[in-house]
Amino acid sequence: MSEQVKPKEPAIGVCDISRKTKAEALAALAHKIDQGKLSKREALAIELIDRMVEDPHAVTDQFFGDLRQAFSEEELIELVFAGALFIWGNHFNITMRVDTDQESGYPHNLAYASAAPR
Repeated sequence: MSEQVKPKEPAIGVCDISRKTKAEALAALAHKIDQGKLSKREALAIELIDRMVEDPHAVTDQFFGDLRQAFSEEELIELVFAGALFIWGNHFNITMRVDTDQESGYPHNLAYASAAPR
């Protein structure tokens, strides 16, 4: 799977996403991963995180049933916790307008959609 995901895709970079609204960013990233090359577990995990990012209420009982067919309870707890932690981290970074440091391989002086860095 790692060979399918490019860490810094030139068409959609960190700065590009940070300038977009949530809906625009989700639309830009949609269908970037070929789900046909993923295992059922990988595809479900990605769908879970997509739903958590877009609307946590979209993680329905029916979808959780699908997840339970592929993952143990412990794995589900870990997936949801890890996803929530990364989502929280992104919300924190965006709210605080956190910038990358000089040693980072990512662009410096990030531009956020609605405000200057704090």
